[in-house]
Amino acid sequence: MAHLRGAPRDFWPLSPRTFCEILDELSERREAENAREDYRTGLLASLLYNPNRRKGAKALDAEDFFPALADLMESAQGEGGDIEELVAYVRQFDDMLGGGGLTSANP
Repeated sequence: MAHLRGAPRDFWPLSPRTFCEILDELSERREAENAREDYRTGLLASLLYNPNRRKGAKALDAEDFFPALADLMESAQGEGGDIEELVAYVRQFDDMLGGGGLTSANP
């Protein structure tokens, strides 16, 4: 119960259905959080790799480091919001470092 951030007495009045809905929501949030962490890590890896890659080598995206992100990125393209804001922030950071880490092929 501790990971639900509540005392056991808070959960006894809940119906089994409500309790399962809470667990499902927490599971979805954890999956989304893990995907965001993978995306951020992949972006950092691409920022480190791309400026130092061999001449003629393909620029890598976050999805190249975490292939499972490709499906998430496709579904998020239509939603906009957080991912677009994150990419804009990373582009600004890349420009501060002298640019070249992100290509137009990258999101």
